[in-house]
Amino acid sequence: MRQELQDLKVEIYQDGVVDAREVKTLRTVLRLYGLGEQEARLLLDLNNVLSNHDRHSDFDKLLVESITDYVLDDDKVLSDEKLNWLNENFFKDDRIDQNEKDIIETIDKTAKTMPPGFGELLKP
Repeated sequence: MRQELQDLKVEIYQDGVVDAREVKTLRTVLRLYGLGEQEARLLLDLNNVLSNHDRHSDFDKLLVESITDYVLDDDKVLSDEKLNWLNENFFKDDRIDQNEKDIIETIDKTAKTMPPGFGELLKP
C-alpha cells in the first residue's frame, strides 16, 4: 500500500474523523495509483472504524464507488471470488452498516452478471 495511504490511515485512526481534505487525498491517491485489494480493504476498515464517528459525506460516496468498481470487472460481472471477498470483508464486524448496504444495492443495480449467492447479501 502506498505510504500516503498508510500515513492517512494513521491520522484518521488517531483523530477518529475523516474530513474533506482527507477524502480528497484518498481520492487523488486512488486515482493516481489505482485501487487494489489492499486499498479496498483500507477503505472498508476506515468505514468500520468511523461507523460511530464523524466523517465527511464524500467519504461515503468514495467508499461506495470504489468498492463497487473494485469488485466488478470491466464487463460489470461480479465473480465468485469477489463475492467471497465481499462476504469476508463485510462480515468482519458481524454487521452490515448503511454504507455496505449502499454498496450491495449499487452492485445489484450495476452488475450485468453475478453469482447466485449474491442474493444472500441482499437479505436484511
